[in-house]
Amino acid sequence: NLVIRKLYAETIREMLLPEGKDGDMARRAAESLYQYGDMQPLCDFMEQKYFKVFSNRDYAH
Repeated sequence: NLVIRKLYAETIREMLLPEGKDGDMARRAAESLYQYGDMQPLCDFMEQKYFKVFSNRDYAH
């Protein structure tokens, strides 16, 4: 059911995506992917906002 999928997706988005400036950046990255197939803005967002807790020392081993 498309309505349930939409509600489910919206709930996940609200739980995981940030508000404010970061939320705008996430929306623009998603729009770039949806409209143009460009994954780079989304990858950049994920690296900068979600994976910033990992430092280079974590990858050295």
